[in-house]
Amino acid sequence: MGSPSEKGIRLAGHQSSRPVGIGGNGGGRASTAGEFLRPGDAEHQRDAADTVRSQQALSGVHWHDWLSVRCPTVLIRGTRSDELSATHARDMAAKRSIRLIELPAGHVVHHDQPDAFAECVRLFLAPVDNIASP
Repeated sequence: MGSPSEKGIRLAGHQSSRPVGIGGNGGGRASTAGEFLRPGDAEHQRDAADTVRSQQALSGVHWHDWLSVRCPTVLIRGTRSDELSATHARDMAAKRSIRLIELPAGHVVHHDQPDAFAECVRLFLAPVDNIASP
């Protein structure tokens, strides 16, 4: 079957004159998704570097951004999230000394548990309301 890097990839903004595909035909033959690039192709080498940068941007390598936030923050995580692990969420909370709330939901907590999510946000913002009220 081979790894994605052996099969080739398609990236947004790809500059090649020939299409690049990802799929399971396994032989590098043209498919409905396009042609496969193989390791060693000049285009593959460039695409591999682009893929690494793209994956880093998508995989949560955002500690600098996270640590630079200076305002009060609450992190609301769904316990069934496949995107944000409990360990990573605890690390995020610990590095900034923020409050972490976990609700029985998937990654899109405000969709799965709208009332509980709204209550968490309301309680988080309550001190601001008390300061702003005469």
